[in-house]
Amino acid sequence: MNPIYEHFKSKNCEVNFIDKNIWEISKGNSKFLIYVPYLVCDQDPSLSKEITEFKSRTNAYLKRNNYPHTEQLFVSRIEDLDNALDKIGYPCAIKPNNENNGNGVYCNIKSKHQLMFHIHQQSAYFYQDGLILEKHVRGDDYRITVINNEFLFAVQRKPPLIVGDGKKTIIELIDDKNEEIEKLKNKFSFYNNIIVNDSEINYNLSLNNLTFDSVLDVDQTFILKSISNLSVGGERIFVPREKIHESVIDMCESLSKDLNLFSLGIDYITEDISKEPELGKDSIIELNYNPQVSGEYYFKCLDMMLEKYECN
Repeated sequence: MNPIYEHFKSKNCEVNFIDKNIWEISKGNSKFLIYVPYLVCDQDPSLSKEITEFKSRTNAYLKRNNYPHTEQLFVSRIEDLDNALDKIGYPCAIKPNNENNGNGVYCNIKSKHQLMFHIHQQSAYFYQDGLILEKHVRGDDYRITVINNEFLFAVQRKPPLIVGDGKKTIIELIDDKNEEIEKLKNKFSFYNNIIVNDSEINYNLSLNNLTFDSVLDVDQTFILKSISNLSVGGERIFVPREKIHESVIDMCESLSKDLNLFSLGIDYITEDISKEPELGKDSIIELNYNPQVSGEYYFKCLDMMLEKYECN
């Protein structure tokens, strides 16, 4: 039996299946729809979802409300790219306006040659919906998850990387990394392996005069891709709440209240998460109204959802 269904039934809820993923949950006079297995329900404001779904709208909202943000421009034509580069400068990042899981996103681009390579690799994104060019933000990448306006947990996200031992080739090190990811996938389904036949990995190797048969020196680190998403083989490290400055947590909870979303994932870049956020230095780069929450956290969130909508 579906464990989510069993959880709702254990709370004396009636469950009616609208379809495979849309369930109607009712208890007493309370009733709401939930998009299973996610933490998205019909009580979430559609306008707030639109703000988080489109990166240009997210950035405009953050800027208007004085949250930490990066400078970005929306480029609808390739002919306008040079003018945008004059304003944004290097290093920069590019991303499509409404894709998820890091699709079409490239960070820390340091030259026109590198930029054009990535644009041509993702030309479908560029010519269909335009492209966001933004200033690259230096620092560590964090995902902070807020549920019902309360901090739930934070993780530091790291891009897929390998560390040399002076013996194994790069392809062997990637194979070892993928073996570690396979073990994690048994517990967390959203982890993905590092794909060897990847244009960005091959390009980064060529930039550094390396091949898959090259041997890295002892403790030499090589970053395979520029983004930190688990979907491309990235890593995550849980960050204890006491390591995070309270003003960072207050900022994230305030943003959740402003948008009135039950669940919110906030992608925040800073050089030191134990310090107060600084405008112009730190940045919220993306928002996600459907953040990944698994295991015991997920069922805790379901209880919070029930409690919220029973009260309402």
